[in-house]
Amino acid sequence: MAQNSLCRYTAPYRASSGPIRVSTVNENRTSWKNDPETGMLEATWPREIDMEAARKLAVAHLPADTYSDATIEPFAKGGFHVLFLISSATDPAAPKYLMRIPLPVDPFFKTESEVATMEYVRKHTTFPVPQVVAYASSASNELGYEWILMEKMPGVSVSEFWDETMPFDAKKRLAIDIAGHMKTLLQLRFPLLGNLYFSDIWPQVNHTPVTWQKHDPDRKLSDPDDNLGLDPAFVVGRMVSPSFYSDKRLLLQAHRGPYGTARDLVVARIDLLGQRIRRLTPKPGTEYYCHLDESLAEGGPEVLEAFDELRQVAPRIFGDAEGPEDAKVLWHNDLSANNVLVNPDTFALTGVIDWESAGICSAWDTDQAMPYFLKGIELFQEPPPCGSLTEEEEENLTAIRQDWDQQVLRGIYAEALGDVLFDNSLHSKDEVNLKKTVGGLVEMFDDRWESVIYWLNNEIDREKKVTRRLSRAAKTMTQTKVVKPAKSLRGWS
Repeated sequence: MAQNSLCRYTAPYRASSGPIRVSTVNENRTSWKNDPETGMLEATWPREIDMEAARKLAVAHLPADTYSDATIEPFAKGGFHVLFLISSATDPAAPKYLMRIPLPVDPFFKTESEVATMEYVRKHTTFPVPQVVAYASSASNELGYEWILMEKMPGVSVSEFWDETMPFDAKKRLAIDIAGHMKTLLQLRFPLLGNLYFSDIWPQVNHTPVTWQKHDPDRKLSDPDDNLGLDPAFVVGRMVSPSFYSDKRLLLQAHRGPYGTARDLVVARIDLLGQRIRRLTPKPGTEYYCHLDESLAEGGPEVLEAFDELRQVAPRIFGDAEGPEDAKVLWHNDLSANNVLVNPDTFALTGVIDWESAGICSAWDTDQAMPYFLKGIELFQEPPPCGSLTEEEEENLTAIRQDWDQQVLRGIYAEALGDVLFDNSLHSKDEVNLKKTVGGLVEMFDDRWESVIYWLNNEIDREKKVTRRLSRAAKTMTQTKVVKPAKSLRGWS
């Protein structure tokens, strides 16, 4: 796309009654409740949604002759949002729209980033994504919530067919098709880790034009970067992720990005985790109470000791230097079967939806860009062909054959995708696995801190053994030689 056409780009209409501002986070306190089944804080709606207010807001941004008497009905619900279907009451053939209302878990930033990300993907990749008509990143409206009005994509969720009626050949075509679209996404590279936003709000999303400062320190901070390999209509700003907004995290002081390196990101996450576990609410009836906090409080000094050791080890795993696996790419981290739409007759891809919290991460953090709906267990050998066993044995093998099909599809997808990310050599696998493990330990520390102790003990023991072995070997060496031990992954449960 030509640069001048990018400059003429017009973003979706941002509904605002005044200057763009960051919404209050007061409602965050009532958006998290203890789940008795999990013992963790789960997102919940602070009050009921006024469907008529949502309908009126949608109608105000649609053609009056067709949608003045539009109807509204519940359509779907996600972990952090609900969707309502907007239809014309007078023209059944008129396009349908979706009113997406997010929970106030990360006010302003989550909505702004979701809209900007969809627009960026729609402009710069071949992925079919919804077009946004209008949106509000402030709850200062009749609805009392932020909202996004977007077109309804054709097709239905592939989850309705995947396990039962979808032929393997159709699954294969879909996997290859998605790999082709994925290439156009992963070939894009970014200078920072964070989330995408429209460039007109760059000061509010912590974006700093650092790249040109290295070359021209006298230049004023008057506008966003103009030479970052990015569309000038967009910038990389602060991170939008459950790691930063779940439960009380949104109210804690933290460096929320963007980040120059993966090491910067993991250090920020660890710092926020430290504040989280030092501000527990283990008493029932208090704000942000959950059973998990009770368990962490019972762990006492052991929990803090595990955290302190993790805080020391993690930055060493990442280091300051970055390799090919640290390339910064835009990644949809929830490519589940629910978010992939297909034609119900041909099973051809018609849309990819739910881009909330999709952001720019390190290439190693994408799990080789494998969509979630293709993941599964690994089998060592192909099961016997259908019809070769007794009826009882055949029934027992149904799930195993499905797992095998998933494994074959992963291979087909990976071959179609190619080496668009980085060379997946043995050394790269070790580096990637170690970074993924440490990232997972930080992510799941709250309810798996004992696993962190197990992993740290094994890792420290391994390092001591390597050091002793190298020390003995050095005594027998006649020439000076630098030996760099390879990092390895130790499992954790």
